[in-house]
Amino acid sequence: MIKILITMGDPAGIGPEIIAKTLSRYIPSGTRIFLVGAIGPFVKLADRFCWAKKFLERLDRGEIDFVSAAEEVEYPVGIVNDVCGKAAFMSLLKAMELIKNGHGEALVTAPVSKKAITLCGEKFSGHTEMLAQSFDSRVTMLLFDQRIRVGLVSTHVPLTEVASYIDEERILGHIIRINHGLVSFFGVKEPIIGVLGLNPHAGEAGEFGKEEETIKKALDAASNIGIRVVGPLVPDTAFLAVQRRRFDAYLAMHHDQGLIPLKTLGFYQGVNLTLGLPFVRTSPDHGTAMDIAGKGIANPLSFINALRYAAFFAKKLIEKEEL
Repeated sequence: MIKILITMGDPAGIGPEIIAKTLSRYIPSGTRIFLVGAIGPFVKLADRFCWAKKFLERLDRGEIDFVSAAEEVEYPVGIVNDVCGKAAFMSLLKAMELIKNGHGEALVTAPVSKKAITLCGEKFSGHTEMLAQSFDSRVTMLLFDQRIRVGLVSTHVPLTEVASYIDEERILGHIIRINHGLVSFFGVKEPIIGVLGLNPHAGEAGEFGKEEETIKKALDAASNIGIRVVGPLVPDTAFLAVQRRRFDAYLAMHHDQGLIPLKTLGFYQGVNLTLGLPFVRTSPDHGTAMDIAGKGIANPLSFINALRYAAFFAKKLIEKEEL
């Protein structure tokens, strides 16, 4: 039985809603679900929506386990605030503690507000960064749907700092992790990875920047260890349909360079997978959406996919360890 931990995310956002909608109708076979957080936001939803009542009924019947990790207080909805930020942060801390103690093979995180967590006094730049630090791992954020897979060299950093992340060793590490993930999780036997340039026209032979020279060195190093890579690709044409058919995944140099095409192609279906951790971690590819929180209109499909793939990837990981 695979144990999957789900953190409730920021209770001011749509996290509790997409969790309740998902678990009211879908639990992957062969798994045990542990919801980590506070129960109050779900009770509040159940006062208004039948799908939330069905979720609580499943919880009461013991089909889903609940792990208390945050205070049972009144959580404001639709507003970035420190109370909700603390609840989200404490839920993540508890989930990480459980995994470190061997009580979980996979983690699915609902969206949080980085601002809200900062307001409660914690330094936090994102789930991916915190998990990497806590588990002393070098990681890669890989986002995907049925049509496209995109990894990122830099994640939640200002654009003014992106160039400082263009480092041969760092880029090579991301390429290695993406290649390993494609083989281990997605079953791609001989992946081809398209690596984007940073600058317009991939630098135009040095006319618009020199970072592509560093990227080329990383590509040469990857080729020397048998990984099939192509690039640096011109960013503004790299995601055309004819190009997407060439590659099993992309490596983009910064957050928006990779996520704009992915979310344009399949906003409601995308999944975020963290490569490099000693367990499986997935999440939906969207944020807290506080503008629609509490209205019952949030689309849970991305979260459903995140849960489905968490179970699938965890089984793959266990099978590999048993070989």
